Amino acid sequence: VFQTLEANANPTAYILNTEHKFIYATGVTSDDWYLGTYGTNVTVGASKTSYIDDKSTIGVSQFVAWFAVAGTSSEEPGTEPENPTTPENPTTPAEPETLTVLEAIAKGKTFAHNTYTTEKYYVSGVIKTISNAKYGNMILMDEAGNTLTIYGSYNADGTTDYATMTEKPVAGDTVKLLGIIGQFGNAPQMKDGWIIEYTSHTCEFTTATCEDASVCKHCGVENAPALGHLDENKDHICERNCGINVDMHADGDDEDTLCDYCGQPAAALTETTESKAIKATEGTLTNNNESISWTSTGFTFMVDKANSTTPIRNSDSDHFRVYAGSIATVAGVDGAKISKIVITCTYADKVPSLEAIDGATITVSGKVVTIVMAEPVDSVVLIGSAQWRLNNLEVTYVK
Repeated sequence: VFQTLEANANPTAYILNTEHKFIYATGVTSDDWYLGTYGTNVTVGASKTSYIDDKSTIGVSQFVAWFAVAGTSSEEPGTEPENPTTPENPTTPAEPETLTVLEAIAKGKTFAHNTYTTEKYYVSGVIKTISNAKYGNMILMDEAGNTLTIYGSYNADGTTDYATMTEKPVAGDTVKLLGIIGQFGNAPQMKDGWIIEYTSHTCEFTTATCEDASVCKHCGVENAPALGHLDENKDHICERNCGINVDMHADGDDEDTLCDYCGQPAAALTETTESKAIKATEGTLTNNNESISWTSTGFTFMVDKANSTTPIRNSDSDHFRVYAGSIATVAGVDGAKISKIVITCTYADKVPSLEAIDGATITVSGKVVTIVMAEPVDSVVLIGSAQWRLNNLEVTYVK
C-alpha cells in the first residue's frame, strides 16, 4: 500500500508510516531492492546496507527483494487498496544439466586445449582413484568402465578444497560433482568440481597370497598382510601352491657344493648362455612406441623410452639405438636368474656409458661391454648417459 504522491514518472522515494504497517522505500527505480530497517521503520531500498536498531549503527547486507511499483494512489494511509498489485516472482536460475561420463567426455572433446564451458554440469560416477589428494584430482568411472578426469575438487559450495575437507569421498565411493567441462591436452576433464553428494562404498577385499596383501578392490586399504612363502620340506617349492621357487638352489661362500638352503647338492642348478641378435625391426613395440622388447628362451630384453626426449626408433635392421634417458632391462624368464651379460655394439664409440649397478663388475673392450653379477639376480637395469647402438646380447643365466 503506497502513500499518495504527486504524479511522477520516476519517483525516487516512498515514506510510509510503519505504525500503520507501511514501509519506507527508497531508490525505487533500481533493479534490485534490499530489505532492512531504519530506526523504527522497515525499509526497502537500493542500498545493500541499512541501519539496524538506530541510525547510529551501520547494518549489514540485506536480502534482495523484488517489488512491483503500484504507481500513485488516492488511498489514505491505513486503508486497503481496491486493487492491490501482486509482485511478480523473481526468475529462478535454471538447474544445471546432468551429463553421463560418456556425454561429458564427448563435450570435453569439442573444446581446444585448456578451454571450458561457461556453464556447469552435474556428472556422477564411482571414484576409481584419487590421483592427487592435495588438489582433489580424481578419476571418475561409470559402470561400463569409461573414465573422466576431475581436475581439482571442493565441498558442495566450493568454499573448501579437498585437502582441507574433514569428511570427503575416497576411491570406491559414488560421487556427484558439479563443474565446468573442457579439455586439457587431448584429455577431456571436469575442472574445479564441487562434491554435491557422495555415498561411501563397502570394501571388498582380495584374498591374501604369498606375495600380495589382502586389499580392498575399490580403495586399496589393506585388510591383511601377504602370507609369505611356506617351504617346510625344503624342496624349494612353496607349499601354498603359488608355483614359485622359494629360493635359489645354490652354494654360498662355504664352497661345500651343497645348497645353503636345502642341503642338497648345488649342482642341481643349470647354467645356460643364450645369444640374441637385437634388431629394431624385429622388436615388439607397445604403448604407442613408449617401449620395445625382445624375448629369448631364458630372458627378455626391454627398452622403455622413460626420460628420453627422442622417440623409439624401430627402422634399423642390424641394430637398435638406445637413447640417453631410456631404461633398458634384462630379466630372467620362468625363474631364471641373470649372472652375466655381454653387450656387443656396432661401433666402439657407441657403447653404453652405464650407471653403476649394485653387485656388478662392468668392463669395456672396444665395442663390447661385459657385466658380471656377484650373485645371480632376477633382473638387471641398464641406464646410459649417451646413445648406444646395440647389435647383439649374450646372457648367461642359472635355473
